[in-house]
Amino acid sequence: METNPQEQLDLIRKAKADAAAKAVAPRWYYPALGLLMSAYLCGIALVPPRWFFLVLLPFCLALLGLITAYRRQTGIWVTASTGRALAWSVVLIVIYVAVLIAAMGLRNEIHPAWVVLLIFATCLPASLLLGRVIERETQSGIREGRSR
Repeated sequence: METNPQEQLDLIRKAKADAAAKAVAPRWYYPALGLLMSAYLCGIALVPPRWFFLVLLPFCLALLGLITAYRRQTGIWVTASTGRALAWSVVLIVIYVAVLIAAMGLRNEIHPAWVVLLIFATCLPASLLLGRVIERETQSGIREGRSR
């Protein structure tokens, strides 16, 4: 029994396209991630260092809940581990770190409400916009076979 190589290639392309179609986050995911990261960065920037673990524990539990809800709704968990998706993920992390450093530097200079506003006004939109960019790049990588 012979198999047609073109049919096999078409089946592979279809499987990749189907996998890429599954790699779509629920509508609520990026807003929730942005709010969670913003709240965490506010906690780190505004609380005394000795209370750090009281900020870290709820963040970890909330992040675990967010990941669990994502996996339950989509059936998969996708990481941006290669190419442009990874590069955009690094950009997002750099934004988070830069905002945290700025907020910690400003926390004794300005009212805490302004620190919170700085964090939320930067991190929430960054999560919303770059999250979708990372998602599109991840889908592209899956379709083109660049993702692991």
